[in-house]
Amino acid sequence: GTKLKSTHLERSAYLYIRQSTPRQVYENTESTIRQYALKEKAAAL
Repeated sequence: GTKLKSTHLERSAYLYIRQSTPRQVYENTESTIRQYALKEKAAAL
């Protein structure tokens, strides 16, 4: 019983990480693009 429970916990933790990571990556990419766009605007001025 204990073995099953720990595997289940690992699986849900794994799923949670898998679900949360793309969003973090997306937000990081978003901020990087924004910073890059700001630099481009500054360079244009």
